[in-house]
Amino acid sequence: VKVMLTGGPADAAYVRGIAEQLEPRWLGRVVNACGRLGFGEFVAALPRCRAFVTGDSGPMHVAVAQGVPTVSLWGPTNPNFHAPPGGQC
Repeated sequence: VKVMLTGGPADAAYVRGIAEQLEPRWLGRVVNACGRLGFGEFVAALPRCRAFVTGDSGPMHVAVAQGVPTVSLWGPTNPNFHAPPGGQC
């Protein structure tokens, strides 16, 4: 299993802190791409993913639109109003 950490430039310090706490067995299996991919590059990378785990966000909608199996974690928003059609996330 390979894991790619994503997010925007504003998330980079937070995600870097998480990546630095990973156990040594994960070295080489986790790629920190947070803040390093432009939107177009992120969109181009999604189809290579076997699954995408995300919050209730714009990237979730992009992944679902591309047919990437998606698990979404919902916060204060209501999935009945904001989830992509068809229950795909």
